Amino acid sequence: MSYKLYGAIGFGVGGLIAGLAGDYMILAFIFFGMIGSAFLSIPVRDLKFTILSSLLGAIGFFFGFTIPMFVVLGVLDLGLLFVGLIMGFLGGGLLGFAYKNMQVFIPAGMIGFGIWGFVIDILRPFYTVIHPAIVMMIASALAGAILGYAANTAKRAENHK
Repeated sequence: MSYKLYGAIGFGVGGLIAGLAGDYMILAFIFFGMIGSAFLSIPVRDLKFTILSSLLGAIGFFFGFTIPMFVVLGVLDLGLLFVGLIMGFLGGGLLGFAYKNMQVFIPAGMIGFGIWGFVIDILRPFYTVIHPAIVMMIASALAGAILGYAANTAKRAENHK
């Protein structure tokens, strides 16, 4: 199975958990980053690397969600697109540190989680029809697939050295 599929599954499951967390959503982003990053690292087949990327993903996505959530939504009211861009920068950056290829992961994280925020904002009016946790799962799976692309690119670059 490919990095993209593992990324989509891992971040999709993490997004579902965060979407179901309700008032504890901010804390659930620790598990969001941990689960998504762990799944993303499965093709590497290295337990130490999986633990490292899980910890860095948990830290990156927790702070990447929490800080902009209060600043961007609380003070500036710019929407989840901007939260996603900042979350993708921090979460993708720390994953890029683990994969030793930040120049691929930062843009991929920002694109993926920018799309994440856009999808959630666009589908918000339909929350009476579609459960918010399902929307979060779909948006997170899309972002995870894009991070999977970055992981695949980083590993290919590492193998060509």
